[in-house]
Amino acid sequence: MPAPAGSPEPAQQQQDEQQATDCNGSSTELECGDQGCGGGSDPLPAAAAVPPPGTVCIKCRKAEAEVIARGREPLCHPCLHEQLLSKVRNAVRVHSLILPGDRLALAYSGGPASAALLHFLAQLRNPRTDRPARGKVSFTLHIIHIDESAALGQSPEQQAASTASVAAAAAQYCEGSEGGVTYHCLPLETVFDEGSAAATADGSSTAAGSGSSSLFSAAPRPEQRQRLQSLLASVSDPTGRQDLSRHLRTRLLLRAAAELGCARLARGDCATALAAHIVAAASKGCGYSLAGDVRLVDARHGSRLPPVFLPLREVSARELGVVCARWRLPLADPSALGRAVGPAAAVDKKNINALAAAFVAGMEAHNPGSVPNILNTISKLEAFPWNDPPAPAGSQPAGRAGQQQQHANGSQQEDEQQERQQMAAVLCPVCWAPLADDELPGGSSGSAGADASSGHTSGGSGTVVAAAAAGCCLSCFQQIMGGVAGSAGPSSSVAAALPEDVQQQMAGLAAAGPRAAMAGGPCGTEQLRQQIAEFLLE
Repeated sequence: MPAPAGSPEPAQQQQDEQQATDCNGSSTELECGDQGCGGGSDPLPAAAAVPPPGTVCIKCRKAEAEVIARGREPLCHPCLHEQLLSKVRNAVRVHSLILPGDRLALAYSGGPASAALLHFLAQLRNPRTDRPARGKVSFTLHIIHIDESAALGQSPEQQAASTASVAAAAAQYCEGSEGGVTYHCLPLETVFDEGSAAATADGSSTAAGSGSSSLFSAAPRPEQRQRLQSLLASVSDPTGRQDLSRHLRTRLLLRAAAELGCARLARGDCATALAAHIVAAASKGCGYSLAGDVRLVDARHGSRLPPVFLPLREVSARELGVVCARWRLPLADPSALGRAVGPAAAVDKKNINALAAAFVAGMEAHNPGSVPNILNTISKLEAFPWNDPPAPAGSQPAGRAGQQQQHANGSQQEDEQQERQQMAAVLCPVCWAPLADDELPGGSSGSAGADASSGHTSGGSGTVVAAAAAGCCLSCFQQIMGGVAGSAGPSSSVAAALPEDVQQQMAGLAAAGPRAAMAGGPCGTEQLRQQIAEFLLE
Protein backbone atom coordinates (compact mmCIF):
# COMPACT_ATOMS: atom_id res chain seq x y z
CA MET A 1 0.00 0.00 0.00
CA PRO A 2 1.60 3.30 -1.05
CA ALA A 3 2.30 5.80 1.68
CA PRO A 4 4.20 9.08 1.65
CA ALA A 5 7.75 8.59 2.79
CA GLY A 6 9.44 11.71 1.46
CA SER A 7 10.08 13.56 -1.73
CA PRO A 8 11.21 11.65 -4.83
CA GLU A 9 14.81 11.42 -5.87
CA PRO A 10 16.05 14.54 -7.71
CA ALA A 11 16.81 12.39 -10.75
CA GLN A 12 13.12 11.57 -10.95
CA GLN A 13 11.96 15.19 -10.82
CA GLN A 14 11.67 15.81 -14.55
CA GLN A 15 9.93 12.48 -15.13
CA ASP A 16 7.49 13.13 -12.28
CA GLU A 17 6.69 16.61 -13.58
CA GLN A 18 5.87 15.10 -16.96
CA GLN A 19 3.62 12.54 -15.27
CA ALA A 20 1.83 15.30 -13.38
CA THR A 21 1.19 17.04 -16.69
CA ASP A 22 0.11 13.98 -18.62
CA CYS A 23 -2.15 12.35 -15.99
CA ASN A 24 -5.75 11.92 -16.94
CA GLY A 25 -8.40 9.66 -15.50
CA SER A 26 -12.04 9.67 -14.13
CA SER A 27 -15.36 11.80 -12.91
CA THR A 28 -18.12 14.14 -13.34
CA GLU A 29 -19.07 13.29 -14.82
CA LEU A 30 -16.55 14.75 -16.84
CA GLU A 31 -16.00 11.59 -14.20
CA CYS A 32 -15.49 13.83 -14.08
CA GLY A 33 -16.21 14.74 -17.84
CA ASP A 34 -17.36 12.22 -15.89
CA GLN A 35 -17.65 12.79 -12.24
CA GLY A 36 -15.59 10.31 -10.59
CA CYS A 37 -17.62 7.38 -11.59
CA GLY A 38 -15.73 4.20 -12.04
CA GLY A 39 -14.69 4.40 -15.58
CA GLY A 40 -14.77 7.67 -17.38
CA SER A 41 -12.12 10.25 -17.86
CA ASP A 42 -10.61 12.56 -15.31
CA PRO A 43 -9.96 16.13 -16.33
CA LEU A 44 -6.44 16.70 -17.62
CA PRO A 45 -4.53 18.49 -14.83
CA ALA A 46 -2.49 21.51 -15.74
CA ALA A 47 1.23 21.48 -15.07
CA ALA A 48 2.03 22.42 -11.48
CA ALA A 49 3.62 25.81 -10.94
CA VAL A 50 7.10 25.72 -9.38
CA PRO A 51 8.12 28.43 -6.88
CA PRO A 52 11.42 30.32 -7.26
CA PRO A 53 14.49 28.61 -5.79
CA GLY A 54 14.99 29.26 -2.08
CA THR A 55 11.27 29.74 -1.33
CA VAL A 56 10.32 28.28 2.05
CA CYS A 57 7.17 26.19 2.53
CA ILE A 58 4.47 28.47 3.93
CA LYS A 59 3.11 25.70 6.16
CA CYS A 60 6.05 23.97 7.86
CA ARG A 61 8.43 26.96 7.51
CA LYS A 62 11.34 24.52 7.26
CA ALA A 63 11.53 22.67 3.97
CA GLU A 64 12.00 24.31 0.61
CA ALA A 65 8.75 24.84 -1.29
CA GLU A 66 8.42 22.59 -4.33
CA VAL A 67 4.99 23.41 -5.71
CA ILE A 68 2.53 26.31 -5.72
CA ALA A 69 -0.87 25.05 -4.64
CA ARG A 70 -4.24 26.72 -4.95
CA GLY A 71 -4.22 30.27 -3.63
CA ARG A 72 -0.61 30.63 -4.82
CA GLU A 73 0.68 29.05 -1.60
CA PRO A 74 4.23 27.65 -1.88
CA LEU A 75 4.30 24.22 -0.24
CA CYS A 76 6.65 21.30 0.05
CA HIS A 77 5.31 17.97 -1.13
CA PRO A 78 4.74 16.44 2.34
CA CYS A 79 2.75 19.52 3.43
CA LEU A 80 0.67 19.45 0.24
CA HIS A 81 -0.09 15.77 0.83
CA GLU A 82 -1.09 16.41 4.45
CA GLN A 83 -3.24 19.38 3.43
CA LEU A 84 -5.23 17.33 0.92
CA LEU A 85 -5.50 14.37 3.31
CA SER A 86 -6.85 16.72 5.98
CA LYS A 87 -9.54 17.97 3.60
CA VAL A 88 -10.72 14.41 3.01
CA ARG A 89 -10.48 13.52 6.70
CA ASN A 90 -12.45 16.60 7.81
CA ALA A 91 -15.19 16.02 5.24
CA VAL A 92 -15.56 12.43 6.39
CA ARG A 93 -15.44 13.21 10.11
CA VAL A 94 -17.64 16.30 10.30
CA HIS A 95 -20.47 14.65 8.37
CA SER A 96 -20.00 11.12 9.82
CA LEU A 97 -19.59 9.66 6.33
CA ILE A 98 -17.49 6.69 7.43
CA LEU A 99 -18.29 4.94 10.71
CA PRO A 100 -16.52 1.98 12.37
CA GLY A 101 -17.61 -1.26 10.72
CA ASP A 102 -18.99 0.45 7.62
CA ARG A 103 -18.79 -0.94 4.12
CA LEU A 104 -17.74 1.75 1.69
CA ALA A 105 -17.81 1.61 -2.12
CA LEU A 106 -15.36 3.58 -4.26
CA ALA A 107 -16.01 4.38 -7.92
CA TYR A 108 -12.64 3.67 -9.52
CA SER A 109 -11.37 4.32 -13.04
CA GLY A 110 -7.62 4.15 -12.48
CA GLY A 111 -7.15 7.84 -13.30
CA PRO A 112 -5.56 10.47 -11.01
CA ALA A 113 -8.76 11.49 -9.20
CA SER A 114 -9.94 8.00 -8.25
CA ALA A 115 -6.34 6.84 -7.62
CA ALA A 116 -5.71 9.73 -5.24
CA LEU A 117 -9.01 9.15 -3.46
CA LEU A 118 -8.18 5.47 -3.05
CA HIS A 119 -4.79 6.49 -1.63
CA PHE A 120 -6.37 8.89 0.87
CA LEU A 121 -9.02 6.39 1.97
CA ALA A 122 -6.29 3.81 2.50
CA GLN A 123 -4.51 6.36 4.72
CA LEU A 124 -7.71 6.82 6.77
CA ARG A 125 -8.49 3.12 7.06
CA ASN A 126 -7.49 1.20 10.16
CA PRO A 127 -6.82 -2.42 9.10
CA ARG A 128 -6.89 -3.59 12.74
CA THR A 129 -10.43 -3.94 14.06
CA ASP A 130 -9.12 -4.92 17.52
CA ARG A 131 -6.75 -1.98 17.93
CA PRO A 132 -8.01 1.61 17.56
CA ALA A 133 -5.72 4.04 15.77
CA ARG A 134 -5.87 7.79 16.15
CA GLY A 135 -7.36 9.54 13.15
CA LYS A 136 -8.32 6.27 11.46
CA VAL A 137 -11.52 4.25 11.10
CA SER A 138 -11.95 0.52 10.69
CA PHE A 139 -14.09 -0.06 7.59
CA THR A 140 -14.32 -2.38 4.60
CA LEU A 141 -13.58 -0.85 1.20
CA HIS A 142 -15.02 -2.16 -2.08
CA ILE A 143 -13.32 -0.79 -5.20
CA ILE A 144 -15.74 -0.87 -8.15
CA HIS A 145 -14.62 -0.33 -11.73
CA ILE A 146 -17.09 -0.11 -14.60
CA ASP A 147 -15.61 -1.53 -17.81
CA GLU A 148 -16.78 0.64 -20.73
CA SER A 149 -14.99 -1.22 -23.49
CA ALA A 150 -18.29 -2.00 -25.20
CA ALA A 151 -19.28 1.68 -25.22
CA LEU A 152 -15.85 2.60 -26.61
CA GLY A 153 -16.04 -0.08 -29.30
CA GLN A 154 -12.90 -1.85 -28.12
CA SER A 155 -11.93 -5.30 -29.35
CA PRO A 156 -11.73 -8.27 -26.92
CA GLU A 157 -7.95 -7.85 -26.83
CA GLN A 158 -8.24 -4.16 -25.99
CA GLN A 159 -10.86 -4.94 -23.36
CA ALA A 160 -8.57 -7.48 -21.70
CA ALA A 161 -5.71 -4.97 -21.68
CA SER A 162 -7.80 -2.17 -20.19
CA THR A 163 -9.35 -4.27 -17.42
CA ALA A 164 -5.94 -5.77 -16.58
CA SER A 165 -4.42 -2.28 -16.37
CA VAL A 166 -7.06 -1.03 -13.93
CA ALA A 167 -6.92 -4.23 -11.84
CA ALA A 168 -3.13 -3.94 -11.59
CA ALA A 169 -3.40 -0.33 -10.39
CA ALA A 170 -5.75 -1.35 -7.57
CA ALA A 171 -4.02 -4.63 -6.73
CA GLN A 172 -1.46 -3.34 -4.24
CA TYR A 173 -4.21 -1.88 -2.07
CA CYS A 174 -5.92 -5.27 -1.91
CA GLU A 175 -2.79 -7.27 -1.18
CA GLY A 176 -2.33 -7.96 2.51
CA SER A 177 -5.65 -6.36 3.46
CA GLU A 178 -7.11 -9.74 4.54
CA GLY A 179 -10.36 -9.03 2.74
CA GLY A 180 -10.64 -5.48 4.03
CA VAL A 181 -10.13 -4.06 0.52
CA THR A 182 -11.59 -5.89 -2.49
CA TYR A 183 -11.69 -5.06 -6.18
CA HIS A 184 -14.68 -5.61 -8.48
CA CYS A 185 -15.03 -5.06 -12.22
CA LEU A 186 -18.41 -4.90 -13.94
CA PRO A 187 -19.01 -4.44 -17.68
CA LEU A 188 -21.28 -1.49 -18.40
CA GLU A 189 -23.66 -3.72 -20.34
CA THR A 190 -24.51 -5.45 -17.04
CA VAL A 191 -26.86 -2.52 -16.45
CA PHE A 192 -29.34 -4.44 -18.64
CA ASP A 193 -29.25 -7.46 -16.30
CA GLU A 194 -32.87 -7.97 -15.31
CA GLY A 195 -32.15 -10.75 -12.84
CA SER A 196 -30.84 -8.44 -10.12
CA ALA A 197 -32.67 -5.66 -8.37
CA ALA A 198 -33.03 -2.69 -10.69
CA ALA A 199 -32.79 0.82 -9.28
CA THR A 200 -35.56 3.26 -10.10
CA ALA A 201 -35.71 7.01 -10.00
CA ASP A 202 -37.67 7.07 -6.74
CA GLY A 203 -35.16 4.86 -4.94
CA SER A 204 -37.32 1.72 -4.98
CA SER A 205 -36.20 -1.50 -6.59
CA THR A 206 -37.80 -3.98 -8.90
CA ALA A 207 -36.76 -7.50 -9.70
CA ALA A 208 -37.57 -9.50 -12.76
CA GLY A 209 -38.68 -13.00 -11.92
CA SER A 210 -39.13 -14.67 -8.59
CA GLY A 211 -35.46 -14.74 -7.64
CA SER A 212 -32.78 -12.13 -8.05
CA SER A 213 -29.30 -13.05 -9.17
CA SER A 214 -26.10 -11.22 -8.30
CA LEU A 215 -24.63 -8.62 -10.61
CA PHE A 216 -21.22 -10.09 -9.83
CA SER A 217 -22.07 -13.72 -10.56
CA ALA A 218 -23.97 -13.23 -13.82
CA ALA A 219 -21.69 -13.41 -16.86
CA PRO A 220 -22.20 -10.65 -19.43
CA ARG A 221 -24.09 -11.84 -22.48
CA PRO A 222 -23.27 -10.90 -26.09
CA GLU A 223 -26.80 -9.60 -26.63
CA GLN A 224 -26.32 -7.15 -23.75
CA ARG A 225 -23.13 -5.81 -25.30
CA GLN A 226 -24.85 -5.44 -28.66
CA ARG A 227 -27.82 -3.73 -27.03
CA LEU A 228 -25.57 -1.19 -25.32
CA GLN A 229 -23.73 -0.42 -28.54
CA SER A 230 -27.02 -0.06 -30.45
CA LEU A 231 -28.42 2.23 -27.76
CA LEU A 232 -25.43 4.56 -27.83
CA ALA A 233 -25.28 4.50 -31.63
CA SER A 234 -28.92 5.60 -31.79
CA VAL A 235 -28.06 8.83 -29.93
CA SER A 236 -26.90 11.22 -32.63
CA ASP A 237 -25.69 14.04 -30.38
CA PRO A 238 -22.12 13.46 -29.03
CA THR A 239 -22.94 15.24 -25.79
CA GLY A 240 -26.07 13.18 -25.28
CA ARG A 241 -24.18 9.98 -26.04
CA GLN A 242 -21.55 10.75 -23.40
CA ASP A 243 -24.20 11.81 -20.89
CA LEU A 244 -26.21 8.63 -21.42
CA SER A 245 -23.11 6.50 -20.89
CA ARG A 246 -22.44 8.37 -17.66
CA HIS A 247 -26.03 7.95 -16.46
CA LEU A 248 -25.91 4.21 -17.11
CA ARG A 249 -22.60 3.96 -15.29
CA THR A 250 -23.95 5.80 -12.26
CA ARG A 251 -27.00 3.54 -12.21
CA LEU A 252 -24.82 0.42 -12.30
CA LEU A 253 -22.45 1.76 -9.64
CA LEU A 254 -25.30 2.40 -7.22
CA ARG A 255 -26.82 -1.03 -7.83
CA ALA A 256 -23.45 -2.70 -7.29
CA ALA A 257 -22.78 -0.74 -4.09
CA ALA A 258 -26.23 -1.62 -2.75
CA GLU A 259 -25.75 -5.31 -3.55
CA LEU A 260 -22.44 -5.28 -1.68
CA GLY A 261 -24.20 -3.79 1.35
CA CYS A 262 -22.24 -0.53 1.24
CA ALA A 263 -23.46 2.37 3.35
CA ARG A 264 -22.10 5.01 0.96
CA LEU A 265 -20.48 5.43 -2.46
CA ALA A 266 -17.40 7.66 -2.74
CA ARG A 267 -16.63 9.33 -6.06
CA GLY A 268 -13.50 11.18 -7.11
CA ASP A 269 -15.12 14.31 -8.51
CA CYS A 270 -12.54 17.05 -7.94
CA ALA A 271 -13.08 20.80 -7.97
CA THR A 272 -11.89 21.15 -11.57
CA ALA A 273 -14.25 18.44 -12.79
CA LEU A 274 -17.18 19.92 -10.88
CA ALA A 275 -16.49 23.37 -12.33
CA ALA A 276 -16.50 21.88 -15.83
CA HIS A 277 -19.75 20.08 -15.00
CA ILE A 278 -21.28 23.38 -13.88
CA VAL A 279 -20.32 25.13 -17.12
CA ALA A 280 -21.55 22.23 -19.26
CA ALA A 281 -24.81 21.81 -17.34
CA ALA A 282 -25.60 25.52 -17.58
CA SER A 283 -24.95 25.37 -21.32
CA LYS A 284 -27.33 22.41 -21.65
CA GLY A 285 -30.12 24.10 -19.69
CA CYS A 286 -29.67 21.93 -16.58
CA GLY A 287 -29.07 24.77 -14.16
CA TYR A 288 -31.98 23.81 -11.90
CA SER A 289 -30.22 20.67 -10.66
CA LEU A 290 -26.77 22.23 -10.21
CA ALA A 291 -27.37 23.16 -6.59
CA GLY A 292 -27.70 19.47 -5.74
CA ASP A 293 -25.05 18.09 -8.11
CA VAL A 294 -21.95 19.63 -6.52
CA ARG A 295 -22.64 19.24 -2.81
CA LEU A 296 -20.64 16.94 -0.56
CA VAL A 297 -23.49 14.47 -0.06
CA ASP A 298 -26.15 13.37 -2.56
CA ALA A 299 -28.86 11.00 -1.27
CA ARG A 300 -31.45 11.64 -3.97
CA HIS A 301 -31.60 7.97 -4.95
CA GLY A 302 -33.71 6.93 -1.96
CA SER A 303 -33.23 4.71 1.05
CA ARG A 304 -32.55 1.50 -0.91
CA LEU A 305 -29.47 2.91 -2.65
CA PRO A 306 -26.43 4.32 -0.84
CA PRO A 307 -25.82 8.08 -0.72
CA VAL A 308 -22.98 9.43 -2.87
CA PHE A 309 -20.32 11.70 -1.39
CA LEU A 310 -17.49 13.69 -2.97
CA PRO A 311 -14.48 13.92 -0.64
CA LEU A 312 -12.33 15.68 -3.29
CA ARG A 313 -14.75 18.48 -4.15
CA GLU A 314 -12.33 21.09 -2.73
CA VAL A 315 -9.22 19.65 -4.39
CA SER A 316 -8.12 20.75 -7.86
CA ALA A 317 -6.98 18.49 -10.69
CA ARG A 318 -3.59 20.20 -10.60
CA GLU A 319 -3.10 19.21 -6.94
CA LEU A 320 -4.19 15.63 -7.62
CA GLY A 321 -1.74 15.39 -10.50
CA VAL A 322 1.10 16.50 -8.24
CA VAL A 323 0.16 13.95 -5.55
CA CYS A 324 -0.07 11.13 -8.08
CA ALA A 325 3.33 12.00 -9.56
CA ARG A 326 5.26 12.78 -6.40
CA TRP A 327 4.03 9.80 -4.43
CA ARG A 328 4.08 7.58 -7.52
CA LEU A 329 0.55 6.31 -7.08
CA PRO A 330 -0.36 3.39 -9.35
CA LEU A 331 -2.40 4.57 -12.35
CA ALA A 332 -4.05 2.66 -15.14
CA ASP A 333 -2.55 3.05 -18.59
CA PRO A 334 -4.59 5.79 -20.34
CA SER A 335 -3.92 4.31 -23.79
CA ALA A 336 -5.23 0.92 -22.66
CA LEU A 337 -8.44 2.64 -21.53
CA GLY A 338 -8.89 4.35 -24.89
CA ARG A 339 -8.03 7.82 -23.64
CA ALA A 340 -5.95 10.22 -25.71
CA VAL A 341 -3.47 12.27 -23.69
CA GLY A 342 -1.04 15.07 -24.37
CA PRO A 343 -1.04 16.88 -27.73
CA ALA A 344 -3.00 14.04 -29.36
CA ALA A 345 -5.99 14.72 -27.10
CA ALA A 346 -7.94 16.91 -29.52
CA VAL A 347 -11.08 18.55 -28.15
CA ASP A 348 -14.34 17.39 -29.72
CA LYS A 349 -15.89 20.71 -30.69
CA LYS A 350 -19.30 19.08 -31.07
CA ASN A 351 -19.32 17.87 -27.47
CA ILE A 352 -20.42 20.41 -24.88
CA ASN A 353 -18.79 18.43 -22.06
CA ALA A 354 -15.42 18.39 -23.85
CA LEU A 355 -15.60 22.10 -24.63
CA ALA A 356 -16.50 22.93 -21.02
CA ALA A 357 -13.64 20.79 -19.69
CA ALA A 358 -11.15 22.45 -22.05
CA PHE A 359 -12.45 25.91 -21.13
CA VAL A 360 -12.13 25.30 -17.38
CA ALA A 361 -8.68 23.72 -17.78
CA GLY A 362 -7.42 26.74 -19.69
CA MET A 363 -9.00 29.15 -17.24
CA GLU A 364 -7.48 27.31 -14.28
CA ALA A 365 -4.03 27.35 -15.90
CA HIS A 366 -4.11 31.16 -16.13
CA ASN A 367 -6.06 31.82 -12.91
CA PRO A 368 -6.08 28.96 -10.35
CA GLY A 369 -8.62 30.82 -8.19
CA SER A 370 -11.29 30.70 -10.89
CA VAL A 371 -12.35 27.12 -10.09
CA PRO A 372 -13.06 27.78 -6.38
CA ASN A 373 -14.97 30.91 -7.40
CA ILE A 374 -17.25 28.87 -9.66
CA LEU A 375 -17.96 26.34 -6.90
CA ASN A 376 -18.52 29.05 -4.29
CA THR A 377 -21.01 30.79 -6.55
CA ILE A 378 -23.07 27.63 -7.10
CA SER A 379 -22.84 26.73 -3.41
CA LYS A 380 -24.79 29.89 -2.60
CA LEU A 381 -27.85 28.37 -4.26
CA GLU A 382 -30.31 26.61 -1.98
CA ALA A 383 -29.50 22.91 -1.72
CA PHE A 384 -32.03 20.13 -2.10
CA PRO A 385 -33.25 18.10 0.91
CA TRP A 386 -31.22 15.07 -0.20
CA ASN A 387 -27.98 17.06 0.18
CA ASP A 388 -28.50 17.06 3.95
CA PRO A 389 -29.74 13.58 4.82
CA PRO A 390 -30.25 12.44 8.44
CA ALA A 391 -27.05 11.49 10.26
CA PRO A 392 -26.23 7.77 10.04
CA ALA A 393 -27.29 5.59 12.94
CA GLY A 394 -24.53 5.42 15.51
CA SER A 395 -22.92 8.74 14.62
CA GLN A 396 -22.29 11.23 17.41
CA PRO A 397 -22.38 14.99 16.82
CA ALA A 398 -19.59 17.05 18.31
CA GLY A 399 -20.17 18.31 21.85
CA ARG A 400 -22.56 17.32 24.63
CA ALA A 401 -25.15 19.88 23.61
CA GLY A 402 -25.23 18.49 20.10
CA GLN A 403 -25.77 14.96 21.40
CA GLN A 404 -28.65 16.09 23.66
CA GLN A 405 -30.26 17.95 20.78
CA GLN A 406 -29.98 14.88 18.56
CA HIS A 407 -31.57 12.70 21.24
CA ALA A 408 -34.47 15.12 21.74
CA ASN A 409 -35.28 15.88 18.11
CA GLY A 410 -33.82 12.93 16.21
CA SER A 411 -37.00 11.08 15.29
CA GLN A 412 -38.95 14.24 14.52
CA GLN A 413 -36.23 15.61 12.26
CA GLU A 414 -35.94 12.30 10.45
CA ASP A 415 -39.70 12.21 9.76
CA GLU A 416 -39.64 15.79 8.50
CA GLN A 417 -36.60 15.04 6.34
CA GLN A 418 -38.28 12.02 4.74
CA GLU A 419 -41.43 14.05 4.06
CA ARG A 420 -39.45 16.91 2.48
CA GLN A 421 -37.45 14.48 0.36
CA GLN A 422 -40.60 12.74 -0.87
CA MET A 423 -42.12 16.08 -1.86
CA ALA A 424 -39.01 16.95 -3.89
CA ALA A 425 -38.32 13.48 -5.27
CA VAL A 426 -39.82 13.90 -8.75
CA LEU A 427 -36.72 12.94 -10.70
CA CYS A 428 -36.01 12.32 -14.34
CA PRO A 429 -35.91 8.52 -14.81
CA VAL A 430 -32.95 8.78 -17.19
CA CYS A 431 -30.51 11.13 -15.44
CA TRP A 432 -32.07 11.41 -11.95
CA ALA A 433 -32.10 15.20 -12.23
CA PRO A 434 -34.88 16.93 -10.27
CA LEU A 435 -37.63 18.24 -12.51
CA ALA A 436 -38.24 21.98 -12.44
CA ASP A 437 -41.77 23.27 -11.97
CA ASP A 438 -42.34 23.76 -15.71
CA GLU A 439 -41.06 20.23 -16.43
CA LEU A 440 -43.61 18.52 -14.22
CA PRO A 441 -46.18 16.65 -16.30
CA GLY A 442 -49.59 18.23 -15.88
CA GLY A 443 -48.13 21.32 -14.25
CA SER A 444 -50.08 24.58 -14.18
CA SER A 445 -47.67 26.81 -12.26
CA GLY A 446 -46.68 28.77 -15.34
CA SER A 447 -48.85 30.11 -18.15
CA ALA A 448 -51.48 27.40 -18.20
CA GLY A 449 -52.44 26.21 -21.59
CA ALA A 450 -53.44 22.99 -23.20
CA ASP A 451 -51.13 21.47 -25.74
CA ALA A 452 -52.88 19.32 -28.27
CA SER A 453 -49.84 17.22 -29.04
CA SER A 454 -49.21 16.27 -25.43
CA GLY A 455 -52.79 15.90 -24.25
CA HIS A 456 -52.30 17.67 -20.95
CA THR A 457 -51.72 21.15 -19.61
CA SER A 458 -48.30 22.53 -18.86
CA GLY A 459 -46.76 25.91 -18.36
CA GLY A 460 -43.81 26.35 -20.69
CA SER A 461 -42.70 26.04 -24.27
CA GLY A 462 -43.80 23.35 -26.66
CA THR A 463 -40.53 21.49 -26.20
CA VAL A 464 -41.00 21.37 -22.42
CA VAL A 465 -44.53 20.06 -22.93
CA ALA A 466 -43.26 17.36 -25.25
CA ALA A 467 -40.53 16.39 -22.78
CA ALA A 468 -43.09 16.09 -19.98
CA ALA A 469 -45.27 13.90 -22.18
CA ALA A 470 -42.23 11.68 -22.86
CA GLY A 471 -41.60 11.22 -19.15
CA CYS A 472 -38.11 12.76 -18.84
CA CYS A 473 -36.41 16.10 -18.32
CA LEU A 474 -35.94 18.63 -21.11
CA SER A 475 -32.19 18.03 -21.45
CA CYS A 476 -32.57 14.25 -21.84
CA PHE A 477 -35.47 14.73 -24.25
CA GLN A 478 -33.46 16.96 -26.57
CA GLN A 479 -29.92 15.58 -26.39
CA ILE A 480 -30.45 11.89 -25.66
CA MET A 481 -33.91 11.14 -27.01
CA GLY A 482 -33.54 13.46 -29.98
CA GLY A 483 -36.98 14.97 -29.39
CA VAL A 484 -38.13 18.35 -30.67
CA ALA A 485 -41.09 20.60 -30.02
CA GLY A 486 -44.33 19.22 -31.41
CA SER A 487 -43.10 15.62 -31.57
CA ALA A 488 -45.34 12.93 -30.16
CA GLY A 489 -42.58 11.44 -28.05
CA PRO A 490 -38.92 10.54 -27.87
CA SER A 491 -37.03 8.62 -30.48
CA SER A 492 -38.43 5.09 -30.40
CA SER A 493 -35.02 3.54 -31.11
CA VAL A 494 -33.50 5.21 -28.03
CA ALA A 495 -36.42 4.71 -25.64
CA ALA A 496 -36.94 1.07 -26.61
CA ALA A 497 -33.28 0.23 -25.95
CA LEU A 498 -33.12 1.77 -22.47
CA PRO A 499 -33.12 -0.56 -19.43
CA GLU A 500 -36.61 -1.86 -18.67
CA ASP A 501 -36.87 -0.12 -15.30
CA VAL A 502 -36.08 3.24 -16.97
CA GLN A 503 -38.76 2.64 -19.59
CA GLN A 504 -41.30 1.82 -16.88
CA GLN A 505 -40.44 4.93 -14.92
CA MET A 506 -40.74 7.12 -18.02
CA ALA A 507 -44.13 5.66 -18.83
CA GLY A 508 -45.28 6.11 -15.26
CA LEU A 509 -44.10 9.72 -15.09
CA ALA A 510 -45.75 10.57 -18.42
CA ALA A 511 -49.01 8.99 -17.24
CA ALA A 512 -48.83 10.74 -13.86
CA GLY A 513 -49.43 14.16 -15.42
CA PRO A 514 -52.96 13.60 -16.75
CA ARG A 515 -53.77 11.47 -13.67
CA ALA A 516 -52.66 14.26 -11.31
CA ALA A 517 -54.51 16.89 -13.33
CA MET A 518 -57.76 14.91 -13.30
CA ALA A 519 -57.44 14.21 -9.57
CA GLY A 520 -57.77 17.80 -8.51
CA GLY A 521 -57.67 20.18 -11.44
CA PRO A 522 -55.31 23.16 -11.16
CA CYS A 523 -53.15 22.88 -8.04
CA GLY A 524 -49.98 24.26 -6.50
CA THR A 525 -46.56 22.91 -7.29
CA GLU A 526 -46.13 21.11 -3.96
CA GLN A 527 -49.53 19.41 -4.28
CA LEU A 528 -48.74 18.39 -7.84
CA ARG A 529 -45.42 16.90 -6.77
CA GLN A 530 -47.14 14.89 -4.04
CA GLN A 531 -49.79 13.58 -6.44
CA ILE A 532 -47.14 12.47 -8.93
CA ALA A 533 -45.08 10.83 -6.17
CA GLU A 534 -48.14 8.93 -4.91
CA PHE A 535 -48.95 7.76 -8.44
CA LEU A 536 -45.41 6.47 -9.03
CA LEU A 537 -45.49 4.56 -5.74
CA GLU A 538 -48.75 2.77 -6.60
